[in-house]
Amino acid sequence: MSDYLSILPTKLIEYIFDYLSIFDILSSIYFVNKRLYSICLIYSHFRLDFNCIAKKKKQFEFICNQLPNLASRIFSLDFEDDDNRITNAKFNRFFSSITMNNIFSNLYSVTLNNIDSKMWNLIRTRLSLFISLKSITMNSICDLKKSTPILVSLIFHDILFTVKSLKHLYLHALCCGNEIITISSSSLIQTLTIESLTVKGIAINLREIFSIAPMLRQLDTELIKTQFNDMNMIFQSSIYLQKLSITSGSMTMFKIKHLLSSMICLTHLSLDVYVVDNNMINGNAWIPLMTRIVIFQFIFKISNDINIDLDSFRTQFWLEEKKWYCPYVYGKKTLIESTGLEPTTYPYAKNLFFNTELSMPEIYLRRMTYADTLIIENNFNNSLEYITSFIDLSRITNFIQRGLETKVLNNKFVEILYNLPHLRSLGLYFSTLISLFDRHWPRIINLNMNFDPDDQIESLSSKQIDALWFSFTQLEQLSFDCRSVRNLSKLFNTMTMTLSNICICHYGYRNNLNRQMVTRQWLEQNTELRHFEYFQNDEKVYIWL
Repeated sequence: MSDYLSILPTKLIEYIFDYLSIFDILSSIYFVNKRLYSICLIYSHFRLDFNCIAKKKKQFEFICNQLPNLASRIFSLDFEDDDNRITNAKFNRFFSSITMNNIFSNLYSVTLNNIDSKMWNLIRTRLSLFISLKSITMNSICDLKKSTPILVSLIFHDILFTVKSLKHLYLHALCCGNEIITISSSSLIQTLTIESLTVKGIAINLREIFSIAPMLRQLDTELIKTQFNDMNMIFQSSIYLQKLSITSGSMTMFKIKHLLSSMICLTHLSLDVYVVDNNMINGNAWIPLMTRIVIFQFIFKISNDINIDLDSFRTQFWLEEKKWYCPYVYGKKTLIESTGLEPTTYPYAKNLFFNTELSMPEIYLRRMTYADTLIIENNFNNSLEYITSFIDLSRITNFIQRGLETKVLNNKFVEILYNLPHLRSLGLYFSTLISLFDRHWPRIINLNMNFDPDDQIESLSSKQIDALWFSFTQLEQLSFDCRSVRNLSKLFNTMTMTLSNICICHYGYRNNLNRQMVTRQWLEQNTELRHFEYFQNDEKVYIWL
């Protein structure tokens, strides 16, 4: 068989493979012809991002069954997903498929999410198989049954002292309060080769980290409260440390000088401090410390009784030599910069909230150019037209209806939504949702059908279920309240084939002792669903198809 892809050089074909999912490669390209088949056999850069690939349970099982042949050719693993229950099921299934004979000799990075002690016990016994691992990212570490700080300390120790090849580590812990990572005395006499360390949500002792990680080039962490109790002790930081980001409850200029005194190679400094003294908001006081610093970022929370004068940040050193500026925000929307210029954009504002009763002034609305989520409280017809007259909404990927609409929606509202090029997710009440049924929405992959007992349409009829699947043919995730769909059998039996994740909420029955959850048995007896995973908690049922 002859085709344009097969005649390309091998290196170029492998480069194209980098942008394809492992499922597409193994289930399609693998069978095109002998040349592509042979390249698939030697390709060693598979990226397993389970947020984007193998969303269907059958596809995921296919990849897990191929692990004995794939382990040595997997370059990255990514289990970062917001849907805890289904992510955990994927995680358990994948790592349970790994045997001690599966050596991941080419694995470079791993990203994990929602880690508890049970999940960690599953992976820690397999850490020795990751002989070339360079980067680990772990988000949302939380253990409700045990102490989260203890779990974080265990993970920290296991990773750093088992994965000898590791260079980059990112840990984000939840619900740790003022706790710190505990490093055993036996560990303090060892040294690591790690070069980049980020620890969020739990504090660390800088002196301990510097003693075990002399090769650190980048550090982002929160300091323990007693970090500066002994001001006579010098911080023996890594001589290679170039980037430092610190979060602290309080700080003084004297402590900053003490901290930076031994960091001779530092070029990037970031500070996030909740309580600061007067000297730290004096631009002239920073000049002696900033001679080698190239990038300096800070966020200081300042009490109302401190007078702010930005003139010290308007000197030649700040504005001309370093080309730095200092914005000052007070109140909810007022912002002043040391340059004397008004900002033209809010690059960190990703959510745009709009309420016609508390309308955002035009000058601020025009700055919301980086928002990717649009949340409208009321009066959809006027709100969307007003917003689009000032800013381009082409970045919007997620639209959420926060309150019920009391007025009849016009075609203009639907037209604006339909023409948003990157819109992928909708959260709408039923009375709003049905106004979309006369169009096809092939770009929407996530739909949340909100429920309100005051909505004029309390549940979908049989015809509206048909219209739902006719309009949303590419849905991958669906969430709805169990009270809002009376004919569940029809909803599931006529659903689009692309659907992989379903969440059924039971909020309305929270205080009902006789409530009936949608059970696995009911689904098997009353629908055509087969070979699915079922999970539930007190308020939700999750289905993985």
